[in-house]
Amino acid sequence: SNMAVALRGSGDIKGAAQVLGTLEKNLSARHGADHPSTLSVVNNLAIAEQNIGDAGKALALYDRAYEGRSRVLGPDHPDTLNVLQNRATLLIQAGKAAEAEPQLQQLLLTLKQTRQPDHPAVLVAMNSLAYALEDLGRLDQAEKIYRETLAIQIKARSAHSETFGTRNNLAMLLMREGDLAGAEREFLQVIGLASESLGADHPYVMIFSNNYGECLTLMHRHAEAEPLLLRTHLALSKLMGVDNPRVLKARARL
Repeated sequence: SNMAVALRGSGDIKGAAQVLGTLEKNLSARHGADHPSTLSVVNNLAIAEQNIGDAGKALALYDRAYEGRSRVLGPDHPDTLNVLQNRATLLIQAGKAAEAEPQLQQLLLTLKQTRQPDHPAVLVAMNSLAYALEDLGRLDQAEKIYRETLAIQIKARSAHSETFGTRNNLAMLLMREGDLAGAEREFLQVIGLASESLGADHPYVMIFSNNYGECLTLMHRHAEAEPLLLRTHLALSKLMGVDNPRVLKARARL
C-alpha cells in the first residue's frame, strides 16, 4: 500500500494501479471484500483508474467502496464521505455535473457540521462544488465559491496538495470569462506554490503549467506558449500515456 502511494506521488499512476490491483485481490482473499483495509485499497485503486482515464472502471470501484463503507462504517463516516467526494469529482469529469451537484451540496453540508472550516476535506468539497457549478454554466456562483475557498486557505496558510486545484480552477474560470490577465496571475501563483511543495516535475505542476500554456496562447504570446506546451505535453504523455484524455487535451493545445 505504501509502495502504491509512493508510485502515485512520483507520477507513476499505472504502476500504482498495478500494485493496488494485486493488493486488493490478496486482501479480499485474506480478510474479505468488506474489510476496511480492502475497501481502502478499492478507493485508492479507483483514484488511480480515474487518473489513468478509465472513468467506467473508476466509477464501478467507487460504487463498490461507497456501498461497502456505508455498510461497515456508516454513511457519515469520514472514509465513506471521502469516497462520495471522489465519486462526485469523477462524475463532473465525465460530463455529469447535474448528477454530481446535489451530492456535493449534501456532502458539504455534512462536512461543515463535523469539520473545521479550513479542514482539507471541506475545502476540496467546496472546490468540487464550484467546479460542478461552473460546468453547469453558473459562473458567478462558481467564482464566488472558488474565492471563498482561497480566502480560507490563505487565512489558514494551507498548502495541502489537494487544494491547489482551487486556484487552478479559478484561473480556468477567469480564462473562460476572458479575464486573461487575472487568469495568468492565478496560474503563476499555483505553479509556484505547487512546485515548491511537490517538486517542479510533479504531475500537478505539469497540468497547471499546461493550462497556463493555453492562457498564453489566448494572449497571443505564442513564443512563450510553445516551449511550455511542448515540455508539459511530453511530460504528461510519459506519466499518463498518450491516450489519456488530459494528454489528448494537451496535444490539441499544442
